[in-house]
Amino acid sequence: SFEEALAIVNGGDCHILWQCGALSEVERSLVYEIARRAGIALSDSLTYPGSVGSYWNGRKVSNYLGTRAMYAFSRRVYHFLHTENVRNKKDEQGLFFIKSKVDQAATPFSEGVLSRKLRIVQVNREGKHFAPFTDLAVHMSTQVFLERLVARLDVQPAILRKRRAKLAAMNALPTAVPVDCVETIPMAPNYFFHRLSRLTEDLIETQDYRYIGVFDVGRCGLSAVRNMPLTGPGF
Repeated sequence: SFEEALAIVNGGDCHILWQCGALSEVERSLVYEIARRAGIALSDSLTYPGSVGSYWNGRKVSNYLGTRAMYAFSRRVYHFLHTENVRNKKDEQGLFFIKSKVDQAATPFSEGVLSRKLRIVQVNREGKHFAPFTDLAVHMSTQVFLERLVARLDVQPAILRKRRAKLAAMNALPTAVPVDCVETIPMAPNYFFHRLSRLTEDLIETQDYRYIGVFDVGRCGLSAVRNMPLTGPGF
């Protein structure tokens, strides 16, 4: 199963998105390196906000596109998985769940779509955590998987250019939609977190600001996870 996953990363003529669970510091560093070298898009989830994020050690992570979850779906992740509001074909993209049980909150797609319309790769050391709709179950330690993968990473140049071009197009999309920028009374949650995120980004980039996000389970908490630039794992 590892060899099959390696073949997808190195030679699969498709775009790849990794959604990451609770990573260790070593695992997170390896994920960022692999994503950068292989043109892989990254996302976190509501269950583990900031498992990967917008910034790492004060530097912008261009491979990170945002949150992908049932109730907090970032705009860039949506457009990565869809073209003109139509979901991309199964052979055009691959979804990797790294150290994740793929619980209901982790994805906006139904089990039927996950089973038939998407190519799912799941990496987990616990056999009981593999989802029934997983196409490729890589049953091994996440750190071992990442270490072996980074040692044998050799993406075909044409595929790498294609992946990086799509990532660049996604990063060119504004994270907010126009309605999020409209001042209203009472203030809308998305407007508040849009403004707060701009301030936080400035602090991160100019003063190396770092913080731990603690998010309430509710409407404003979801908006915060979706909009705020995270500098590390939160709760």
